[in-house]
Amino acid sequence: MSLGTAARGLRRRTRTAAVLAAMLAAALVTVPASAHEGSDTSKAEAHAKADLAGVPMSTIERDTAANKRRLAPLRRTQDVRDRASMGAAVAADPGQSGAWSPVLPTEVVPVFQAVLPDGKVLVWDSVGDSATENYPNHTFTRAMVWNPANNSFRRVDVNGYNIFCAGYAQLPNGDILVVGGNKNAALDGIRQTHIFDWETETWSRGPDMAAERWYPSVLALANGEAVIVGGGSGRAEVYQTNGTYRSLTGFTSFAERIYAFLVGRSDSRVEMVGPRQTMNTINTEGAGTLEATRTRDGIWRDYGSFAMYAPDRTLVAGGGSVTEDGQTQVPTRSAVVVNTAGSGTSVSSTSPMAFPRRQFDLTVLADGSVLATGGQRKSVDGLVDLQNPVFAAERWDPATGAWTTLASAARIREYHSSASLLPDGRVLKGGGGICGSCVKNGYLEKNFEYFTPPYLFKKDGSGELAPRPTMSGVPGSVKVGDPFTATSPEAGSIRKLGLVRLGAPTHGVDQGQRYVPLSFTTSGTTLNVTTPASAATTPPGYYMLFATNDQGVPSVASMVRFDAPPAPVNLALNKPATASSVEAGTQFTPGNAVDGSTTTRWSSERSEDQWWQVDLGSATTIDTVVASWEAAYARTYEVQTSTDGVTFTTAATVTASAPGTQRTTFAPRTARYVRIKGVTRATAYGYSLWEVQVFGTDAAPVDSPPVANAGADRTVTPGTTVTLDGTASRDPDGSPLSYRWTQTGGPAVTLANPTTAKPSFTAPSTAGALTFALVVNDGKTDSPADSVTVTVNATPVNLALNKPATASSVAWFSSNTAPKANDGSMSTRWASSGSGTQWWRVDLGSTRAVDTVVTSWASAYARQFSIQTSTDGTNWTTAATVSASAPGTQRTTFAARQARYVRVLGTSAATWSGYSLWEVQVFGTG
Repeated sequence: MSLGTAARGLRRRTRTAAVLAAMLAAALVTVPASAHEGSDTSKAEAHAKADLAGVPMSTIERDTAANKRRLAPLRRTQDVRDRASMGAAVAADPGQSGAWSPVLPTEVVPVFQAVLPDGKVLVWDSVGDSATENYPNHTFTRAMVWNPANNSFRRVDVNGYNIFCAGYAQLPNGDILVVGGNKNAALDGIRQTHIFDWETETWSRGPDMAAERWYPSVLALANGEAVIVGGGSGRAEVYQTNGTYRSLTGFTSFAERIYAFLVGRSDSRVEMVGPRQTMNTINTEGAGTLEATRTRDGIWRDYGSFAMYAPDRTLVAGGGSVTEDGQTQVPTRSAVVVNTAGSGTSVSSTSPMAFPRRQFDLTVLADGSVLATGGQRKSVDGLVDLQNPVFAAERWDPATGAWTTLASAARIREYHSSASLLPDGRVLKGGGGICGSCVKNGYLEKNFEYFTPPYLFKKDGSGELAPRPTMSGVPGSVKVGDPFTATSPEAGSIRKLGLVRLGAPTHGVDQGQRYVPLSFTTSGTTLNVTTPASAATTPPGYYMLFATNDQGVPSVASMVRFDAPPAPVNLALNKPATASSVEAGTQFTPGNAVDGSTTTRWSSERSEDQWWQVDLGSATTIDTVVASWEAAYARTYEVQTSTDGVTFTTAATVTASAPGTQRTTFAPRTARYVRIKGVTRATAYGYSLWEVQVFGTDAAPVDSPPVANAGADRTVTPGTTVTLDGTASRDPDGSPLSYRWTQTGGPAVTLANPTTAKPSFTAPSTAGALTFALVVNDGKTDSPADSVTVTVNATPVNLALNKPATASSVAWFSSNTAPKANDGSMSTRWASSGSGTQWWRVDLGSTRAVDTVVTSWASAYARQFSIQTSTDGTNWTTAATVSASAPGTQRTTFAARQARYVRVLGTSAATWSGYSLWEVQVFGTG
């Protein structure tokens, strides 16, 4: 829907009532409070109970349908009453209150959103519409890419794993790193990770984490890495730029299975600002350090929200279950601002929201203000409360600290809803459902709404869209700290330039978004823009650049990728190391402290005067040493250097109050040997170092070649069109990649587009194994080749043969029953009883990857029919729609998808006697 269409629709609506369609309920059956509240957040068994784990699906579906019928009139009545009280002070002028679009249905519940560099949005949920705990099969995930430009979508389901309740963040190249997910009906986490390539819209497997995680948080870091916190493990991990993981063994912290509120500080550290009352300051360098803990306020803000609206300034609001405003068991209205500037952390109060909210979203807007949408006003059931929703949006102004109540949405948005800022300045809001309490109360929002903020409308009461400033000439990529120019015919009226990092919201938590104001000057139509000097302010990745004029109207965003400076080279990595001693009878040798792993260490004997040293191989200029200490740390130690390994001088003396990582910087000096000399032990043990890194000014950055992934081996049938699935890691600088495929074995085939990631060919008629090699180049270096094998199976297996089959009907007094269409005989058939819409379906017995259906029609054929698939026999998606001009056999091939049930749905019969199928065959890759 265009902005113009939305504006015209709004003008019509504002002349009538301000009441939109609602799903408000009264007299609901009370369910227990969320198992994620307070100290219960880590108990999966409590969550499972709340989500009706073990209750038969037939019972759930029956109760859901009954509740929907019973509650519909109550919702309409309560909606009118509730909106009247909430919206009394809201202006009808969209220039003051904004406007909501009509509701748009989707095939996937928008539980998880990730904005992509092309302006589209990656969306996924779980394996079905019911509570995840009620499904035995967790070998796939429903996913789609939504295009706000035309409200279209493309299914991009995940095969192999359920990434429901995963954590995720955008990588520097715009791809989405997704970590963890849901293993089974017991809600166990997984250690697997996935990467979504935004350019090809395809998934690939990433490396496994050390820990299984469910509800982890992921935050992009200044050096291009990403830190992973919580989700069932107190040991944080870092996804490194070389595509591997590093465990932060220097500390343990937040382990709860609920999303942590993580923000990046301008000193490159990480602050956890919620949901706990206690905040943590984390140093992710080396083995990591928990450097400080501070109290935010006295509220456990579970299912609250937060938004970084300026560097080192974060708004934290709502959530929890408190006694407030004379009411008990309500989420708080209160909000605070967390200030992480400098070395410390402080907290100040700001104005409370108009409504208590939990299960809501705070979204940074194009002008740097913050929007609150959705939520519930009671915490008795911490997940869903259809009697007490919040429809009205609110906007928080950082300049005044005040909230303004805005227009009301059409749908209830509570548990499993999400909201993202789009490049056009609107907010995409959707989702809700997929839990036991959701099912019991008939709550499922498989749809989107757009919110158009007031800043996009004229302020004259007309409801018309305001003219917007424009920009051109914005560079596609910028190095952190480098200035750039852009052109705008309205340059003289531009009052604000700001970056908004792409959003990644779920469960009220968006680790991606942050607003960064930019300094600029104007010269005619030219904008001279200054960028932040540190990547800690703008971590590498894609940002939306908005220009806001003197009327407060933002431009459509230009997409800019900020590239980090090359990573410094660790001069000590894998160099020869020695020590004064090694702990008796152990394998804690000196080389363990320079092997690049934070899970191996050097440990000395139990005495004060001990040292460890590394030989850099040649004299070089150094200025920084990073030491990651185990629990047996040095309370005081010296960093010493030498050019000959005999005479050492002290570069720095360091005092530490806890184990962890210390970065010591000193005046540049020439050294070949670097020594850590213990002075005072902190424990009765000796000294123990996880890792030592040495950095300097002489070393040139090392270009790491990309890592090619040719995809998974597969088996196909003759004549099949095969598309190879190449992917590759990328350097932090985001250099464009080129692909080069060659066939290395098997019957020769012709590759179409062999210099792309996804070339294709037609499988030959002869059986055999075809091998292909992929090499990827980043403009500097070729990757090592990676190979894939495609096996051509001349005798494909019919997955439908003699499997249970059913149909919508059988011809009157006929023996032409449904199983006759998959008994392997072309002399028996199924026939329907009528010529309207009729279907035949088969149960394959288990979920399989299918890509081909062969239908053999008798004279009563379908002029048009659809091939549909389902994993549960209830929710169907269309794989292909087929038209035929005569009876006979049609082979229908489509993109491989997970399915247990396959249905042939006749929609237009060619004869009056209905539909008749001799045989249906189903083929696939698994």
